[in-house]
Amino acid sequence: MKNAFRHKILYLLLLSLSGWSLKAQQEGFMLTTENDSLHYVIYRSSEGVDRWKIPYPVYQFHVGDIDNNGIDEALVGVIKPTRFFPLGRRIFIFKVFRNKVRPLWMGSRIGDPLLDFRIVEVEGRHLLRCLGQSETTQPLYTVADFCTKKFGVQFVRYRAKEVSYDQALQAFKAND
Repeated sequence: MKNAFRHKILYLLLLSLSGWSLKAQQEGFMLTTENDSLHYVIYRSSEGVDRWKIPYPVYQFHVGDIDNNGIDEALVGVIKPTRFFPLGRRIFIFKVFRNKVRPLWMGSRIGDPLLDFRIVEVEGRHLLRCLGQSETTQPLYTVADFCTKKFGVQFVRYRAKEVSYDQALQAFKAND
């Protein structure tokens, strides 16, 4: 027991001599990866660290104030198969409540099968912009904006509907 205490003191002394401190670590959300299908959303603050396990492959991670309350949320794109949609991409949204990571929305499907998403600012508010592939016989694509509500997301408008991939990508990347 005494050795463990001595090692901890020595470790902290070495850290302080190197100029490192707990407060020097970045505050906010981050994503860590254990393996290809095990990730953690981590929230670090001056109060401590909390994490939420995500047992699915992750294809994308964003941090931003998607609910427009002045506090960032974490948006995690996961590949979560379901009975009727075996290759489904979903979006999980996490918030901070009392310095703990908590789910705001655990991504049921958003209209068309999801290919990509990002946070955009339109007329002073943040929206979730999604690029999806229409479920038609032809390869057509849709870009739609969503806002958050108390639970989940709500459709706001189409930026492009059933267009070519190039047209959809242009609408998806637009900053308005």
